[in-house]
Amino acid sequence: MTSHIVVRHRRVNATAVASTRERRHELDWLRVLVIVGLIPFHVLGLFAIAMTNYLTSGQPNQLAVLVSNFFILWPMSLLFLVAGASTWFALGRRTPRQYTRERILRLFVPFLFPTLVLIPIQVFAVVRAYPQVIDLNLIPSAGLRGDESLLEFYPPYLAGYAHFLTHFSSMGETVFWGHIWFVPRLLLYALATLPLLLWLRSSPGMRLIDRIADIFVVPGTTLLLGVAIALPRVLAALGYRTAIQITGEANWDIYNQWAQLGVFMMCFLLGYIFYASPRLLQAIRRDGTVALTLGIISFALLQTPLGHFASVTEATPGGVLIAWLRAESEWLLVAGVLSVGLRYFAFTNGLLAYLHEAAYPLYVLHMPVVIVVGLMVIQMHLPTVATLLLVVLGALAGTLGLYEYVIKRVNVLRLLFGLRPARATGETTM
Repeated sequence: MTSHIVVRHRRVNATAVASTRERRHELDWLRVLVIVGLIPFHVLGLFAIAMTNYLTSGQPNQLAVLVSNFFILWPMSLLFLVAGASTWFALGRRTPRQYTRERILRLFVPFLFPTLVLIPIQVFAVVRAYPQVIDLNLIPSAGLRGDESLLEFYPPYLAGYAHFLTHFSSMGETVFWGHIWFVPRLLLYALATLPLLLWLRSSPGMRLIDRIADIFVVPGTTLLLGVAIALPRVLAALGYRTAIQITGEANWDIYNQWAQLGVFMMCFLLGYIFYASPRLLQAIRRDGTVALTLGIISFALLQTPLGHFASVTEATPGGVLIAWLRAESEWLLVAGVLSVGLRYFAFTNGLLAYLHEAAYPLYVLHMPVVIVVGLMVIQMHLPTVATLLLVVLGALAGTLGLYEYVIKRVNVLRLLFGLRPARATGETTM
């Protein structure tokens, strides 16, 4: 009996280790589709927010709000899961030192450059178009008027950035990191979890993964993993309520930051563990259709009064229920889309090869382009559908054009955007 278990473990372990040499094209497709999909998603965001958030001229478009809520719920969680899965393969081909050096070089540098160069331009464009946002104190103690030139705007922006780094807040992160918030979190997960990731590759770790796979042999069991994503939210809510009792003040960041960090780290680890075991991937593939269907149904329930009868920040049975329902919907959609990838996107072609390398530059570039193009088109006061179409097409063309004709062709810019020199090839970091 013992020898049978040892042989079985060795077979599973060998299968998992061998899989680190494969190219999983569905991961490349999912990464690319999420990143390219961010362009219409962020354009929709222009119509989904009210004037107090500075871009639309009136009440938010309710259809845009609904679509935005749907795509707020799961794509970034999927992207962190894909990043975790990619890390499984990366550690199969690199030493821990090589892995650490590469992650710093290909994540931190491409993070620093846009936050110091591109995002200031994006914020400057918003301030010039809508000077009233200065009253929201988005850039602390800057003394801005709204009519500064870019050169006049930049020093107080940097001062505000320095203040944000020592007084971290969700609002400050929105202004100074913008859509690049994904990158420091990914770098944190990649380095902070490294001891655990390496242990999971060891014989005891692989035995644990094998036991986990045993649990999910039963059809439908993967559908319950929303509990893993709900747990960080519930713990963050407990911390939030405890902080209120101690200080008497409600600081939303206590909940928001810790819940977000925990949820995305859990997705990162789930991606790593699932791609370490062919049996776990088979379980996701098996349950995927049901997961996708239930994910859409549970999202619809969240839009009814049921989804609002308690706050996720409440450490009460109602709050825990809502946290679980939201997490379950999130996981079901992630698992369902991953299953679609496993079934239908296990191939490559020229388009994937091109977009695979372009993914990170497109991610970095798209939001400044969306903001600049969107501000110009919105001020033309065209019908909503025409505005939406023009901004999407203009942002897509501008983003791809900047990558193809500028970033791709200059090695210094390739480095600043997370790419290897033009003569080298390899996978992206996300």
